Amino acid sequence: MCKLAWPAYVFVALTVVTGVWLLVLGWRQKRGLLFADLGLNCWIAMNAVWLVADLNGHPTPLGVDVPLAVAGAGFLAIAAWYAQDFRRVRIYGR
Repeated sequence: MCKLAWPAYVFVALTVVTGVWLLVLGWRQKRGLLFADLGLNCWIAMNAVWLVADLNGHPTPLGVDVPLAVAGAGFLAIAAWYAQDFRRVRIYGR
């Protein structure tokens, strides 16, 4: 590549710190926001693992990335569930 691996490591570190900071700031907020932040952090961790492995010339460690992706999808599904407002759902014809 262009011998620019060090900026990639810097930006991955900044992204991971940003994700952790979102968790710290949203810890006492609603549960839906916490689950959304956890899902986002799983996605960030998955991409960080992939990038570091790719930059070092190793194959993507699917044993780590797949569970992170599944956990992230689960957290995002739970966050979507908490975000629903069932009081506004109307069933017409009843």
